[in-house]
Amino acid sequence: MKSVVVAGLATAAYAAPQCCWSAWGDASSCGGYPSGGSGGLCTTDWSTSCSSGGECPDTPAPTPPPSPAPSPGPVTPTPVPAPRPPPTPVPMPPPTPRGARGLELLGYLENWGPSIKWWDENMPGHCLMGCFKEAELLDIMKSYSALNYGFSFFTKDPAPDQDGCTDYSPGKSTPPAGPCPVWDGENIYLAKSGKQDSIAINSGTVLEKPTSSIISISEAVRMGRMHPDGPKRIKIVLGGWSDYARIGSAANGVKAAKLYGKFVEHTFADGVDIDMEHLTPYERMGDEWDGLVSFINTLRTELDGVATRWTANAATKKAAMQAEYDSLEEWKKGNVKHYYESNLNYLDEVAANPVPYLEISWTTRFNAFLPDSDPWNYLTPESEIPSANYESDNEGQKLWPRAGANIDTVNIMAYDAGGIGINMETVLKNFVAYSGDPNIAAKTNIGFEPGEQAAGGEWEGLELDKQYTQFAVDNGFGGAMVWAANPNPAQAPMGAVLCPQLAAALQPILNPVYAWGAGSWTKCTSDGWWPGVGNVTQATMI
Repeated sequence: MKSVVVAGLATAAYAAPQCCWSAWGDASSCGGYPSGGSGGLCTTDWSTSCSSGGECPDTPAPTPPPSPAPSPGPVTPTPVPAPRPPPTPVPMPPPTPRGARGLELLGYLENWGPSIKWWDENMPGHCLMGCFKEAELLDIMKSYSALNYGFSFFTKDPAPDQDGCTDYSPGKSTPPAGPCPVWDGENIYLAKSGKQDSIAINSGTVLEKPTSSIISISEAVRMGRMHPDGPKRIKIVLGGWSDYARIGSAANGVKAAKLYGKFVEHTFADGVDIDMEHLTPYERMGDEWDGLVSFINTLRTELDGVATRWTANAATKKAAMQAEYDSLEEWKKGNVKHYYESNLNYLDEVAANPVPYLEISWTTRFNAFLPDSDPWNYLTPESEIPSANYESDNEGQKLWPRAGANIDTVNIMAYDAGGIGINMETVLKNFVAYSGDPNIAAKTNIGFEPGEQAAGGEWEGLELDKQYTQFAVDNGFGGAMVWAANPNPAQAPMGAVLCPQLAAALQPILNPVYAWGAGSWTKCTSDGWWPGVGNVTQATMI
C-alpha cells in the first residue's frame, strides 16, 4: 500500500504544465492556485506568470534548500531578579516591666450566632438585644483571662458589607463604599436603630431601669467574674468594621466618653475597648483624630469617677432589683429566682471587693507603627512588596503621642491582609521602636485569627502563633488576642473549630492572670448561677 501511494504522488507532481487563472480542480490541475495570486500562473511554478501552458517550465521549480542555521553564539542567561534586601533591624529599646497587668489571653465575644438566645421570658428585658446561653458562654470563656464584648456602635445602621466612605476613600466606588455620617451625639446602640430597644444607653438611662443591652452585658460580666475556672475581665467594645459613624470633633469625643463611662457604670464592666477601623477616611471628612484623642482622654477621667461611685452603685442596683423581685407574683418569682438570687448575691460581692481597675484598650492594625524608610519591614522573606501602601500606615503615630498614656492595652490585628506574610516579631518590635514609648510593650497583645479571614488573608498556622506568643512572653510584651472566642460557624466554619483550639494551645504558654487582680469571687455553677440556686427549668424560654 505504501508504494502505491508514492507512485500516485509522483504522477501528480510531474503532470503537464498548465496556466491557471484561479483555483479549481485538484492538485493535478489548478487546485494549488495561491489564494493571493493574480492573473495567469504556472502550475509548475506558481511564481511564474503566463498566458498559456506553453510558457510554463516542464518540471516544477525545485524547492530552495533551507537557509543554514546561524552558528550558535554565546547564550545570554535570563536575568534573575535581585532578592529583596533584608529589612533594617528594628532598634527596640528594652521594654519596661509588665507590672500588675501581667500577661493576658484575650478573646472577642461575638454577640450573635448560635451561642445567643433572642428571647427569654424569665430575664428582665427578655433578651431583646440577645443574651448568651449561660453554659455555652462559660465554655467559650474557659481558656481566656479577659474578653471583649462586641459590639456597641455610634452608627444607627451597622453595615458589614460597606468598604470605605463615598468620595473620601480613593479608588473605591459606591458600593461598596457608602455614607460615613457624624455620630448623632445622643445614643449608643447595640443594633440597628429600628430594632426594639436597640439604644443601649443615653442621657436618660438610669441605673434602676436598665436597657436590655445593659442586662445582657451585665450578665456576661457577672459570669466572667464568677467563672468556675477563676475570674475573667470583660470590657465593652466600641466600633468594629460595621460601624461607619465617626466622632467628627473633639466636642463629640467628650459626649461619647461620658456615655461610655456611664455604660461601664451601669454594667459593672471592666472598661472599654476602642475598635474604630476607618480612621483615615474619617479624618479626610473632619477632625477625627481630635475627636478620638478627646474621647480617650475624657474617658480616663470618667472611668476614674465611676470607680469612686462603684460601691454605692452596687448597693443602688441591688435595692432596685430586690424591689423589682418583691413586686412579682409568687408564680413568677419561682420562674425567675435563679436570675435574681444570683445577681443579688453577686452585687454584694461587687460592693465588698476592691474596685477593679477600669481599663481602656485600643485595637489597631499591624501597620500602626512603621519606619519611614521601610514601611514594609514586617513582610516575611517570601512576600513580594505590594504596589501600593496601606492607607492606614502609621495611624498609631497620630494617636499615641496625644493619648497613649491613657491607653492600658493595645491589641494588634495581625490578620485580614491578603497576598502578604506578616512577621509578627517585627510587628511587635515596630510598636516599641516607632511609638517612641518603651512602656507600650507591656500593654501590647499580638492578635491572631485562625480560619477564614477577610480581604484574602490566610492564617499562618498554629505553630507560628505559638512561636510568636512565646516571643511576646520572652520579650516583655503583654500577651495575645484571638478573634474570635466564638466565631459563628455559619460565617466561619473553620474558625469555629480552630479558635478554641488556638486559645487552649496558647494558654499554657502565657499562663495569663486576672489583670490588676481585684478581690475574690464565688464560682458559679456549670449553668451560670449562684451555688445553691440550682438548675431551673425555663419552660417558657423560646
